[in-house]
Amino acid sequence: MRYRGFGYDQLNDKYKVLVSAHTLEEDNIKIVTKIYTFGENSWETLHNFPVNPHRYLGKFVSGTLNWIFSKDGVYFNKEVILSFDLVKETYREMLLPQHDDGYGVCGQGLFVLINCLCVCFDHSDESHWTLWMMKEYGVFDSWTKLMIIPHEKLLYTYGWQHPYVEPLFISENGVVLPLNAASSQFILYNINNDVVDYHRTFGKAITLDLHIYHESLISAQK
Repeated sequence: MRYRGFGYDQLNDKYKVLVSAHTLEEDNIKIVTKIYTFGENSWETLHNFPVNPHRYLGKFVSGTLNWIFSKDGVYFNKEVILSFDLVKETYREMLLPQHDDGYGVCGQGLFVLINCLCVCFDHSDESHWTLWMMKEYGVFDSWTKLMIIPHEKLLYTYGWQHPYVEPLFISENGVVLPLNAASSQFILYNINNDVVDYHRTFGKAITLDLHIYHESLISAQK
């Protein structure tokens, strides 16, 4: 499997899964991308679909699946967002926010906070970690620099050269909950006053795959 994504087509009230995988055809290995629609029990092939995602799992937001996409297979200088519309079953490219030279998309790259697409960057001079938010989906000018954490405030161990920080949640009063996987710690970051607080709650984070829990979209029938 190359990459995949799961999301909801609100117009047709259907859940869909997109999968790109290696397949063997007449002794030749090919990459095939297909989409499955729940309730119809059918797989459809998506032709000419890009196959160079930065990370495997697509992020669902505003009826689309999204990946960091490396154009021509080149990382860090030709990266865009690959957006797949679950209703139209078409894709397009979106530009990442403008930033200083020397940045690279870090960690998992894309995240979703308060139903907005976010992207993380780590400065190559090892000075700080930055989180940007696209406040209006698909609108380049809505990219907003949400938070900056200097590296000296990010405790990291286990020989990691860069801190691996994954934003999990943001509260209504502007407190962000990132996970610093290298130091096995949650971080509380207040975007209103730049205060950073640490809370250790578990063991080695590199063995965990953490997610924020949401109530099911499927209601029980009585």
